[in-house]
Amino acid sequence: MANIFSLILKQHKEMYEPERASGLRSYRYRGVDKSPISKYILTPYWNWAVKFLPMWMAPNLVTLLGFMFMIAAYISVVIFIPDLKREVHPAFYFFFAACFWIYSTMDNIDGKQARRTNSSSPLGELFDHGCDALNCPIGAIVNISALGLGFGWRSLVIIFISCWAFYLPTWEEYHTGILYLGFINGPTEGLLGVIATIIVSGIFGPSIWFKSLQIFSHSIYLVDLTLIFFVSLFIFYYVPSCLWTVYCECRKKGTSFFEAFFQLFPMALGTLAVALWLSSRHSSVQTSNFLIFFSTVGIVFGKMATKIIYAHVAKCPFPLYTGMMIPLLIGSIGMFLAHFFVPEEYNSTVILAETTYLWTYFAMCVIGYGNWIYHTIYSICYHCDIYCFQIKQKKVISPSNSLVKE
Repeated sequence: MANIFSLILKQHKEMYEPERASGLRSYRYRGVDKSPISKYILTPYWNWAVKFLPMWMAPNLVTLLGFMFMIAAYISVVIFIPDLKREVHPAFYFFFAACFWIYSTMDNIDGKQARRTNSSSPLGELFDHGCDALNCPIGAIVNISALGLGFGWRSLVIIFISCWAFYLPTWEEYHTGILYLGFINGPTEGLLGVIATIIVSGIFGPSIWFKSLQIFSHSIYLVDLTLIFFVSLFIFYYVPSCLWTVYCECRKKGTSFFEAFFQLFPMALGTLAVALWLSSRHSSVQTSNFLIFFSTVGIVFGKMATKIIYAHVAKCPFPLYTGMMIPLLIGSIGMFLAHFFVPEEYNSTVILAETTYLWTYFAMCVIGYGNWIYHTIYSICYHCDIYCFQIKQKKVISPSNSLVKE
């Protein structure tokens, strides 16, 4: 027990090391967005929207406000569409679309607000992208409910694609130092696509996605055609683009691409663990525990991705480990073994044990992630002499050598 506490104290102390403080203070955000939609349509809109924000409003507060709309949409799903399948009043779907749009707007004008108020900081990127990481599974679940997909393989595809589509650019940014958004990217075209599908559900109802289409003499659901399009775009455009960029950067720096590629292992391991868990015939995830399972996995993913972002802004080694994944691995192995060695008549007992385990795991993740993010934010604020949700007035030396506020 003493060794465990020593390890925790050591990790907590490392957050205040001078070399990390130096990395944080020298950090400068660099980003490239090649999307024509972003450049010619959305950027003028964002420049117009940011003018409505008061100058006293901190950029992180803008980010949090946008994220709260997604939390509101998620809570609405939990209460009114817990099976992610039933059809509700069209107003819900329009509300979901509005939440996505407001979130996207806030997510893009928080940086502009930082430049307006001269309050840019490494905490801004950590807070912004940390909320984006948590929003990947949250937004995916809201989208699933709007499509009326329920608990099935289509829902898993949407969740996996959403998380991987965030993890890869985050990994890429760690190596290149630049957040590169291509001609077609998730934050722009991806979100617009999601909003469009939700609006379609609001107009015609989710059942529209299960209308059959005849393509080359084969009948295919509209939802499957849509998934094929997005999955193909992800596999044949998104993934190769990220891998090629990191490969070129490694060659440029003379570093090992194999080592960089190995850094995708934690995410791959997490994906495999989820797949093993769901493959068990005793698992209730695809019947009654879908929301609690993926809410928990979403927090684990958020922690993994946010640690990479922190390592990037603080110039730290790439994080290959998070303790939150250990219960996921243990649970997946346990459920996988139960599939082969536990008789069918004990199915109810296994489901009860699984449910108890999941709720305990969820509570641990909420507490653990909350504690970690609190100390991480405090660490950055301490090193950079800033506040999280308030714009700190800077002091400058006047010509008469007296201190005055800007």
